[in-house]
Amino acid sequence: MQTNILWTGREYYSLENCLVETWSDATRVTSTIIGSYQDVIYKVDYRVETNEKFETTLVKINGQYDNLLQAVELHRERNGRWYLNGLESEQFNGCTDIDIALTPFTNTPIRRLRFAVGSKQEIKVIYVPFAVVFVGYRE
Repeated sequence: MQTNILWTGREYYSLENCLVETWSDATRVTSTIIGSYQDVIYKVDYRVETNEKFETTLVKINGQYDNLLQAVELHRERNGRWYLNGLESEQFNGCTDIDIALTPFTNTPIRRLRFAVGSKQEIKVIYVPFAVVFVGYRE
């Protein structure tokens, strides 16, 4: 199944085109965000892949802010260990989900958790703020 979503950002002025592809054993989200922050145009391409349980297994983020280019890759092994740009990152172990600040798509892992109306559940996520996408950028 394939779904295409288009929305505008609220916190950061942006437009996002998000393609969601779902199979019986995986989901892949491929998206492009373009916007403006402090009068500078930015572009972010990201890909998120999940397994059949909707647990995040791979995240690739490529961003351009002014003349600054940045690439970030996170992947999770079946044993739960996370790797950031090829290096094991123990601080992320125990996380199942990712939250990229620029997109509402990754805000909550709704499909995986299947919340009952009014219920609460604490989860541990890897949060990727705007500034991390553009490492080296200082406000």
